[in-house]
Amino acid sequence: MISKQQPLRPVAIWQPTPQRPFPWATLIFILLPSLGVGTIVAWANHVPMVEAGFARLSEFQRQAADWFPAPGDRPAWMLTLVLFCLMQIITRTPYAVRRGMQILVATLLMVLTLRYLLWRSLTTLSLNTPLEGAFSLTLYSLELLGLLSYGIQLFMTLRERDRRKDADFYGAAVLAG
Repeated sequence: MISKQQPLRPVAIWQPTPQRPFPWATLIFILLPSLGVGTIVAWANHVPMVEAGFARLSEFQRQAADWFPAPGDRPAWMLTLVLFCLMQIITRTPYAVRRGMQILVATLLMVLTLRYLLWRSLTTLSLNTPLEGAFSLTLYSLELLGLLSYGIQLFMTLRERDRRKDADFYGAAVLAG
């Protein structure tokens, strides 16, 4: 009996991989510094639109200095001192392990951080010349990156659970052999 032969199928040396998700984080971390460098270069080359924007921003900072008076004035540092003392009292109490206290401390820390960022962005950035602005904005962006990392870490610690019972249970199983 003669049978028909099946046609030979080519053997794939390379198998296609499943579709990978688009690397948004890589795109953002390439585009943001590129956008910043492009803005500084445009400012240094006296592009009118960019110069006008930085002039408006510098004028806004001069006006915003009234919102954050000098540290010698009592109301300026009183809120920060009160929040800091409240946070220290909360962390020193034996109830600091409880969930509500952890959320309160994290909220107080975020309020202090946001107040610092407002003060830093509205009163201490030097945007008079492109060179001063480049250094000032670079340092400020690095500071923002560090504070963002700190904020993520702070809220990740809020997800911790009390696992002492699990540790005792599994510890006893390990000791029992």
